[in-house]
Amino acid sequence: IQTTPYSLTVSPSFNPIYPGGSIATSENNSMNLNPGVTFGANPFTIEGWFRMTSAPLAGSGLLATKYQNGLSLVVNELNDIGLDELLAYQYHFSVPTMSLNTWYHVVVVRDNNNKMTLFLNGIKTSSIYGVSGAGVRTNFSENVISNTTNYSAKSNQIGVFGDGLSYFKGNIADINAIVGSAKYDPNAASITVPIVPLSSVSG
Repeated sequence: IQTTPYSLTVSPSFNPIYPGGSIATSENNSMNLNPGVTFGANPFTIEGWFRMTSAPLAGSGLLATKYQNGLSLVVNELNDIGLDELLAYQYHFSVPTMSLNTWYHVVVVRDNNNKMTLFLNGIKTSSIYGVSGAGVRTNFSENVISNTTNYSAKSNQIGVFGDGLSYFKGNIADINAIVGSAKYDPNAASITVPIVPLSSVSG
């Protein structure tokens, strides 16, 4: 999925890799994707760029769903990015404290062995914990973990999580979702941040 073909309020201030601008999202401006993408139990890669213009509310949706058991990539706090299975479970990835009005490149990747991690600006998350729908927290000892979740419902929104539960306030650009393969190695200590627009790929 790429945001490029869609039309929303465009900010001309984005230029790390993509000269065409970005979508500006808020309570009144988000994007629905039709038909969306279903990740299932497959390997996957989600990556893109975002910039926050105000402190995020928990669950501020980047690529997200409003359907139970769908996958959402969300920003929870300035040092916390989440991968959520709606109404079931959320993985929290600790990242260096982010600044407002600054562009960040984010990647979440799960490989063929169900190993998963997150990279922010090319640097792997320092720690991961999970929270169940009942509020039970699990701390993981590694920054690469096993995730066998079947995300059985489609992810079909950019800029909002759930049915209007939490809007991302800022800009989102060049979102890619790949189902069936891991573009990056979760075991790598770091990855190279792209310097050209993300390419459409099969899957």
